[in-house]
Amino acid sequence: GAANFAEIKGSVLTQIALFRPDHNSVQQLNIKLDNLHLDKWVDNAPKARLQVNIQAKQQDSQHFSAKLSVHNQTVGFIHHLDLPIAEASSDVLWNIHSNRLLFNQTVFSFAKQANRPTGKLSGTILFDGLLNIDLKAEAINLAQLAPTLLPSALNGRLQLKHAPQAKRYQLTGELGQAAYHFRLDSEFDQHTLYAKQLILQ
Repeated sequence: GAANFAEIKGSVLTQIALFRPDHNSVQQLNIKLDNLHLDKWVDNAPKARLQVNIQAKQQDSQHFSAKLSVHNQTVGFIHHLDLPIAEASSDVLWNIHSNRLLFNQTVFSFAKQANRPTGKLSGTILFDGLLNIDLKAEAINLAQLAPTLLPSALNGRLQLKHAPQAKRYQLTGELGQAAYHFRLDSEFDQHTLYAKQLILQ
């Protein structure tokens, strides 16, 4: 039978837009997606079964704003091609004319662990034809990414953006804790990671 990629529940409220009295437009949009299989919707994405809530409204003739929250029901290790992120939330601003998407106050939280602070990544994601991600890392436990890695509580910063080369991304970051610190400057594509600089202190 056909695969069930997601159960979609939602409501759309349509009103007359005051700035365009001769047109109808969507001014408020509430959507709940249950059982969304990320790897079925996005090529090469890790496996995850998500619950997604979106509350959007029209700001003006050019912009939609939205509150986005995501819950991952199948948290796993990245080396098993599972998504290690447990929760995510963001304030989204979309320019409907330029297709510029800004995810502000974005937070990715890892699963809670006993006697450990909850690791998280927080910051901004911008897509305006090119992708640009700037995140602050707090208490990241590498053992939550893969069980063979040592437990940690890393703090620092990660940045990801389109590299000058087509179909490549540039990943840079500095992470550390009391015992050690490392710096990464790299590029990667769908198949290969190209490390320009990797310093461990």
